[in-house]
Amino acid sequence: MDLTASICMIGLSLVGLFGTAVSVSFDEIVLTNQYLLISHRNCEVLVETAVSEQECPKAFIDQSNEKDEGGKCAEVRLEVALVPDIYGRAAPKMIVAKSQPRLGTKPEFFIHDIPYLSEQNSTYRFNYLEKPYSDEKLKVRGFSFNQLVKYLLYDYTTRFLYVVYEQPGFIPHFCMYPIDEDAIGKKPTDCRILSAIHPNSRSRFNWVVDHSTQKVRYMVQNGEYKAMYELPLGRLYSALVNGEMGTRIREVVAKDEIYISMNSGVRSSLIMTYDKSFNTAMSVVRPYPSYPSSANIFHSSHSIICTFKTQEFLDKMPMIVVRDWEVCLLRDRSNANRAQCEKERTEWLIERGLLILKESGFNWTVFWLIVVIVALVILLILLMCYACWLRNSPDEYAPPSVRSDRQPLRYPTNQAYLNNSHYRYNMDVSIDKFSYRHRH
Repeated sequence: MDLTASICMIGLSLVGLFGTAVSVSFDEIVLTNQYLLISHRNCEVLVETAVSEQECPKAFIDQSNEKDEGGKCAEVRLEVALVPDIYGRAAPKMIVAKSQPRLGTKPEFFIHDIPYLSEQNSTYRFNYLEKPYSDEKLKVRGFSFNQLVKYLLYDYTTRFLYVVYEQPGFIPHFCMYPIDEDAIGKKPTDCRILSAIHPNSRSRFNWVVDHSTQKVRYMVQNGEYKAMYELPLGRLYSALVNGEMGTRIREVVAKDEIYISMNSGVRSSLIMTYDKSFNTAMSVVRPYPSYPSSANIFHSSHSIICTFKTQEFLDKMPMIVVRDWEVCLLRDRSNANRAQCEKERTEWLIERGLLILKESGFNWTVFWLIVVIVALVILLILLMCYACWLRNSPDEYAPPSVRSDRQPLRYPTNQAYLNNSHYRYNMDVSIDKFSYRHRH
């Protein structure tokens, strides 16, 4: 009973630290009910959906394999990259890199179709020790023994896969592989560009690509604290080769926080504050989805309090979020309809009270804009009429002695005409009819 009370007190204190955080479902954290979560730990890749109310995803809970005899699963290092279709017409795939440096083997690569899951069948596991997945191997050449793949970063705009790897006794390198139809068709693919990591980028970690915002994010250690940076996806090559620095988006990540590299629509990713005393954590997310001007969205911070079995965590907890249109492509394949998919999500948001459509009342901004435009048009017409009136009726204000003998405009060519006051008067071609100057 005391332990439960202590956990509740910690949750309340963390709520106070993070402001207006409230306990919600995971659906409300990612602001959609159309999502799949892809996470990995040791030798397994977990795909899940339909997280129950007031519960954490299974990826947040320690998933160490209790049946792992001899610790073989713990010796496997996996990295996962999402491979979306550049045109948004085909369902996304995922690439998995498997490294076993302790066994001295070469890294292996696999490309999988992402399984679509429902509420009845909400989880799917890929276990790379139980199954060889030979039919789904990606024939990537250029790796040797004892190499460890640290990160898989896929740039869908260029269709290049950046493989960042390490080898004992060597500085970190990265290799760029084209992931096109030939590679997906299981034809061998070679490294197109091989380069050492710039010294400025070697200390950066937790690299993640967010395709929804076309950003690359990474973290930098600064003493006991961490800072999070991001840069455009097109600058990834420059960051690795030239050490280009991104823009800091999170000033400080406390030493007791665990970074969850979460992409596809969550700007600050997911940060878990871990309390070692009671094995609890609070997940805080600050979403920033784009909505039309006709909608209001609540931006308060949300949280989920999770309970963990052990205190052993990796430095990061990688997670990929496949959401919205990509989920509809996985579900409906060639029959997917973007408008229907967006309608389903909008209806869910309204049902949950997360989206409020503004009433179509009188728009005063548009009204006054129209009034100003009409007034300007009327003023312009009046000015044009006034100018025409000045130009076409000068005789009305001319003296009678001039009015009777006024002649058509002539252009004198000799001094005799120029000395004649009559012609000198008629040479005034100004439209200012109030400035007739002559002597009587």
